[in-house]
Amino acid sequence: MSHTKDKIYALVQDIAHEARALRSCDHSNIQSLIGVAPFEDSLALISPWMQQGDLSKLIYQPDSGLSSKDRYTLSIQIADSVSYLHNLNILHVDIKSSNVLLSSDLKPKLADFGSAMMNEVSTEHRNIVASLHWAPPEFAMRRQPSPGWDVHSLGMTIFEIFAGCMPYDGIQRNTVQAHIILRKLPGRPQNRLPVGDRQCDRLWELLLKCWAQDPLCRPTASEVRDELKLISEISC
Repeated sequence: MSHTKDKIYALVQDIAHEARALRSCDHSNIQSLIGVAPFEDSLALISPWMQQGDLSKLIYQPDSGLSSKDRYTLSIQIADSVSYLHNLNILHVDIKSSNVLLSSDLKPKLADFGSAMMNEVSTEHRNIVASLHWAPPEFAMRRQPSPGWDVHSLGMTIFEIFAGCMPYDGIQRNTVQAHIILRKLPGRPQNRLPVGDRQCDRLWELLLKCWAQDPLCRPTASEVRDELKLISEISC
């Protein structure tokens, strides 16, 4: 019985943590929170219904219909949401396309704050959960999250948006972890980001900066956003 109570208590704590992070946010590209309600033997966070589902379902389609401009717009808006979080001293910790929801007009909404960390919460007492394919080297080395952690994952999410697939697609999990530790980065998708294209070259250069081994050497989320805006204006 005590084991069940412990599980319920942990669940309530997790949901309260996520609700607290969401209620701190007021940004057009962050999923809003309506409230919390009992659901079966648990609790559920209530947010506006997103008709288009998550971003991965769109960008992984070969015939998504997204233009280059659309992809830059999505990337800029997501980067802006991460910059907003960091200005509030909130780390998302699990940024990826499947944690970005789409409204009916395809506006991205960063969601799933279950792993988020706020400045007043010590990370030493929380189990850090992140998605391996998007995680930085410090995750594999069991280091604490930082804004640079989110920027690395943001770069991987931008990679998804332009490549149309997940980072390290088709590679087994154990091999992915080795690639991350050894800094073997995802290959440049030549069919989507051809070498010699000024705009694509500049974008790839930005992604490599986001994936720098040292988190302190990565750009800030606001710098990523601003650079994306400049790149999007380059004539091909």
